Amino acid sequence: MAVNTEEENLNNPIENQQENTPDKITSTSDTETINQNQETENMEVHHHPNLHHKPKPWKEYFLEFLMIFLAVTLGFFAENIREHFIDTKKGKEYAISLKEDLLKDTLIIQKTIWTLNRDIAGCDSLNGYLQNERTKTVRDLQKLYQYNLSALGGFSFSLTDRTSSQLKNSGGMRLLTNKEVIDGILDYWESASILNGIQTATSTLRQQAREKTYLIFDNQYYSDKSDSLGTRDVATNSRLMTDNYIQLAELRNRLNHFKNTIKGPLLKGLINQKMQAIKLIQLIKTDYE
Repeated sequence: MAVNTEEENLNNPIENQQENTPDKITSTSDTETINQNQETENMEVHHHPNLHHKPKPWKEYFLEFLMIFLAVTLGFFAENIREHFIDTKKGKEYAISLKEDLLKDTLIIQKTIWTLNRDIAGCDSLNGYLQNERTKTVRDLQKLYQYNLSALGGFSFSLTDRTSSQLKNSGGMRLLTNKEVIDGILDYWESASILNGIQTATSTLRQQAREKTYLIFDNQYYSDKSDSLGTRDVATNSRLMTDNYIQLAELRNRLNHFKNTIKGPLLKGLINQKMQAIKLIQLIKTDYE
């Protein structure tokens, strides 16, 4: 019986397969359905979280605000410190540059003082010869011509304005921190402005006196040669273009006006300017070097 059964199964494989298939398909289908249901449940759990969070404690909000505030504040202070360092360095550079200009000014002023003292001596000598009517002898005429040059030879000075222009135009004065230095600079600028006005007025008086000499002295008698002191030679046959008393007296008056302006406002102003420069140099050395 057993042998027959095996042979029947071998002879009818298709029937046997059909008999077994429904049970197997049903079992597989159930498994797939269960797996899909589980995946769906997992997806639903994943995509539908619990949205009901508990609010943060106020201390956490305060801590976050405090950290942001401290970060911004520290950044602000760091930037201010950096700018202060840069401004301090720039202010020191301005101060040292100004000191160099002031040193140049003292030399310019000293040279101008020497030139003006020469002009004063020339005015006194020329005026003395004219007043005493020493206009006849060859020696006197030669001296008159030489004093004419030394009295009204001309002068000009200009204080150094390199750093001062930068401080005025670029707002650099705010970078200087020493009040005494700032006050000294402002006083120096004010005195320099007054001094320039006096120089202009004095130069005008010199020019007016010089124009009068064109009617009295003849330039043809001047030689191109000069002695070791720079005094130009004058021809031995020199003479004045006029001996008119009024013209000579007017020249004396203009010489006196010119000389008195030099001795008074101009020289005093230059000496005062030099003293201010020296004081300001010392202040800058003390505070910025």
